[in-house]
Amino acid sequence: MKIEKITIQNFYSFKDVSLDLTDYSGLTLIKGKNKDTGGSNGAGKSVLVEAIYFGLTGKTIRKSTEDTLVNNQTKKKCLVDTHLTHKGDEVRITRGKKPTSLEFFVGGENKTQANVIETQKYINAHLNINHKVLLASMFFGQSNDVNFLDSNADDKRTIIRNFPNL
Repeated sequence: MKIEKITIQNFYSFKDVSLDLTDYSGLTLIKGKNKDTGGSNGAGKSVLVEAIYFGLTGKTIRKSTEDTLVNNQTKKKCLVDTHLTHKGDEVRITRGKKPTSLEFFVGGENKTQANVIETQKYINAHLNINHKVLLASMFFGQSNDVNFLDSNADDKRTIIRNFPNL
């Protein structure tokens, strides 16, 4: 799975951001600069990672409520549109809050199921992911509360089995 592009609207502090990663491969370092303070704290690096995780799973690393997830100035129309390639297929996941929405496309074909829960199950199966595997292998930070050593046996097997595919 390779993330190609992400468009974020009204997600935490982001109002309208688009990031194209198609020209990058391997590990990509994202450095931030807070234009108010000059440092890197508060530049949006963590929100960007959180948006990618939210786009893929519908969950947040910080365990945020819907009210805190949606931009506090607009208070509606939160949207994360994630474009990626997976096993040669172009994949697009468009997820929203206030109102809640989820669409899933593979190769331009709409694979959205009857509801958000069923669509997420389909996404997980198609991409061979789940939120615990992603947290234990790709998303690290102070808000990540998934610890491989503390996981149950089934989760450990799933993490190890799926880790090479990420």
